[in-house]
Amino acid sequence: MLTISLLLCAALALSQATGAKGAEEGVVATAAENRNQCSTGWFQYESRCFMFIETARTWPLAERHCVSLGANLASVHSSAEYQFLQVVVGCKAGGFSPTWVGGYDAVQDRLWFWSDGSKFDYQNWKKGEPNNSGGREPCMVMNWGDEYRWNDISCGNSFPSVCSKSFCCSGAKVAEEAVAAAENRNQCPTGWFQFGSRCFMFVETARTWPLAEVSWLLSTVN
Repeated sequence: MLTISLLLCAALALSQATGAKGAEEGVVATAAENRNQCSTGWFQYESRCFMFIETARTWPLAERHCVSLGANLASVHSSAEYQFLQVVVGCKAGGFSPTWVGGYDAVQDRLWFWSDGSKFDYQNWKKGEPNNSGGREPCMVMNWGDEYRWNDISCGNSFPSVCSKSFCCSGAKVAEEAVAAAENRNQCPTGWFQFGSRCFMFVETARTWPLAEVSWLLSTVN
């Protein structure tokens, strides 16, 4: 069973204010080694910022609230990152309470996506999950069961949530993008077309929505 140490919570808080070094646990090493580049109330792990939202909402309303903050419900891509989220939830909520994250299979049963569009490249399900045991259960909650893993559950339940977003790029990168935009220079890979800060590609092959969504993700896997 996981426990929350005062050291971890202190290291997480210090990382936001002072960039403190020397945390004894690797789970907050990234946060502790570098000054937090995230806004107040957000906690940095690698290139992303995370915020625990205490207000209990349904999954759709939790996602909409994250979007209003310029974020999405959190995606998770490694065991270390998941442990970091557990520390954030634990320190803010006082325990490992069930909490919404951004996984969903609402479009097609058992085909899971993250609401931020990133690759679904890591899983940490409770044993026997996902199983639709209560009927259709298309949304993901973390910290479920004795081992505090993931569970699929009805999206109409109300839980706290964790939002995540990428922190703002450096001033040099912003300047480079501004110059490129002014010069109308395409910064996208071959076959892609730029408009504003995004790249677009037309794919002629007809697919269902889920397969269209997942096909480009699979194409980027080595």
